Amino acid sequence: MIRHSLVAIGVLLAPACAPSQPGKSSPSPRVILSPEMGREVHVAALRRARFFLTLPTPFCIVLEGDSSRRDADPELLGALNPEARALPMSRCPHTYGSFVVAVDAAGHPTGPERPSGYIDPYLLEVSRPLSVTPQLVAVRIHSTHGAHFQILYCEAVPERPVYASCGVTMEGDS
Repeated sequence: MIRHSLVAIGVLLAPACAPSQPGKSSPSPRVILSPEMGREVHVAALRRARFFLTLPTPFCIVLEGDSSRRDADPELLGALNPEARALPMSRCPHTYGSFVVAVDAAGHPTGPERPSGYIDPYLLEVSRPLSVTPQLVAVRIHSTHGAHFQILYCEAVPERPVYASCGVTMEGDS
């Protein structure tokens, strides 16, 4: 796990550490994606991430910006459905994922009880595509399911048809 995290960090930082000629700064060229290409990169990353998120439950998606978060737009959700059962975070069903149960003085549970057979939805926080090189962008997907989390690192070439490759860089229980 740690090796994968270090590789991912190294890939993200490598362009900034490249040697430059004396007297010249050489910032790494960045890719500026159109909104349509950004959506296609998100769709490709989320489709690939589904291989790691295997339970038959909805995916509740929020997109992270530089300083804000917003629900996934209808076009992105439409591109993922029906196979992904994707929803904006604002319409996400209740989650019961916790190791803590609130009880009253008599020891009876006070919170809502999990219905029999209910499976918590996946909560997916998806970063904006970040330029790694002029030909490669990366997307981070933080998945929470109950008390379990996974951080997926996905890379894509921003050219049609967009294909993403993803891997789990960290996972555990909170």
